[in-house]
Amino acid sequence: MPKTALIRADGSKSIGLGHISRACLVSDMLQQRFGLEPKLVTKKNLSSEYFIRERGIDTILLPEESTVEDEILFFRQFAEKETPSLIVLDVLDYDINISYTKAVRELDCPVIAVTDDSQHRVIDADVIINGNPSQLGQDYSGESGRYLIGAKYFIMDSKYESIEAKEPEGDVKNILLTFGGSDHNNLLFRVLDIIEGMKRKLSVMVVASKASGYVERLQEYLKRLTIPTQLFVDVKSLVPFWEQCDIAITAAGNTLFERIATRLPGATLCQLDRQMKIADCFESLDVNINLGSEQNVSDDILSKRIADFIDNRELHHLQYTKSPQIIDGKGLRRFNSEVQSVLEIYQDGLRETDKTI
Repeated sequence: MPKTALIRADGSKSIGLGHISRACLVSDMLQQRFGLEPKLVTKKNLSSEYFIRERGIDTILLPEESTVEDEILFFRQFAEKETPSLIVLDVLDYDINISYTKAVRELDCPVIAVTDDSQHRVIDADVIINGNPSQLGQDYSGESGRYLIGAKYFIMDSKYESIEAKEPEGDVKNILLTFGGSDHNNLLFRVLDIIEGMKRKLSVMVVASKASGYVERLQEYLKRLTIPTQLFVDVKSLVPFWEQCDIAITAAGNTLFERIATRLPGATLCQLDRQMKIADCFESLDVNINLGSEQNVSDDILSKRIADFIDNRELHHLQYTKSPQIIDGKGLRRFNSEVQSVLEIYQDGLRETDKTI
């Protein structure tokens, strides 16, 4: 029988689907590259369940109201039936809960933790991958796990290793708008209102998901706009879309990292407070413009910032030039390498405390 890999991740309208999307990429890789049988462990949620179902991943659903203690019990009961060959944790806060990580460790298999926290974050795992650009300069030299930090480790579709948007030239004509699978705050309507009000010769490509809960309303709304629009719903990847646009406006989740990997100039309107630090950091690296947090920027200011960005050809070229130095799209390849290393160590009967990965 194939050996099992447990992947723990959640998704919802409130936290987005970035963790689940990443889990799907990891699941495919573990199956294809290592012959493991991935099982996604996630809390019940209508938004994430639809997303997962479309991708056909074997899933263990936990009650939506599950507590830390409930999950600890789940891991212990699972261990009574079988011992997984690998555990991947991609959770918001549980990975720094000592009781939680202790229970995971009791399964006596390698543990890889994936996080995007901006702050110094110590996790009890064999390998800790943090693709947040703010992590550069953080010192984990005294910790037991292997810490891989910085945007080059951000996990994304391997196709981003080779895709490259066209070099900016002339005026902006086509804009890509997407605010993640769930669009927590329904930002798409707000930005479309602003672009419509500019009365410019612009066309817009819109990528949305049924997980947002507003697709039917969006379809009716787009019919009333005067600007040319194209709507794409529940695409499996954004890879085909970046090259068709001159700039993109997105949230500051997974799509921000993917957009930078393609070299396409872009700006972010943040959905969550934790996205602000990431968006600001990328702005300081000259590969993003942070339009602000949706809660703290008025329509007038947001409209001016969007217009200024559309008109700033020099900035478009700067982002195009700097992006390859920040993200090369090889995060999944690096993750693959770490999985192989940690599996070999456990097969040899050595733990992280006995041998350096």
